[in-house]
Amino acid sequence: MSRKFCRVMTKRDLEQSAKIEQYRRLIISIPQANQYLLLYILDLLAVVEHNSNKNKMTAQNLAIVFQPSILSHPNLSSKDEHLAAVEVIEFLIEHQDHFVLALSNPPPKDVPPEELTSQIPSEIEDYVIIPSDSDEEVSEYQWTINDYHLLQMQ
Repeated sequence: MSRKFCRVMTKRDLEQSAKIEQYRRLIISIPQANQYLLLYILDLLAVVEHNSNKNKMTAQNLAIVFQPSILSHPNLSSKDEHLAAVEVIEFLIEHQDHFVLALSNPPPKDVPPEELTSQIPSEIEDYVIIPSDSDEEVSEYQWTINDYHLLQMQ
C-alpha cells in the first residue's frame, strides 16, 4: 500500500486536485479503523504544523519525523523512495482537511470492534495488551505509594 501512496506523489504531471482525489481513494481503500487513525494523526499533525512559527515543526519536519511510523515498508531501500514517502506525508499533512471529508460512514453500532480491525497473529497474542473499556477494571492495576516502596526495597 505504501508504494501506491508514493506512486501518486512521483507522478509530476498530476495537478494538486488530482493527487488529492487519488489519495482520497487510497485512504478509503484501507480498513476503516486504519482510515480513522490515519486521519486523526494527520489532523493532529496539521494542528502542530499550524503553530510552526512558534514550534519550528513545519509539515516537512513533521513528515521527516513521522514518515517511518505512518508510511513505511520493509522494501523502502533507496534514498529516493524514502524522500518520496516523506513527500507523501508532507502533502497529506498540508491537505488533511480534504481527506477528512472522504471518510466512509461510521460502522454500525451492532458490529463489535474486533470485526473492524485486523486479527492479532497467534504468535504474538500473549504479548498484546488490550485496553479496557471499563472503569471498574482499572482499580485492580492501580499502584499505591506503598507498593512502589516495597518494590524499591526488593
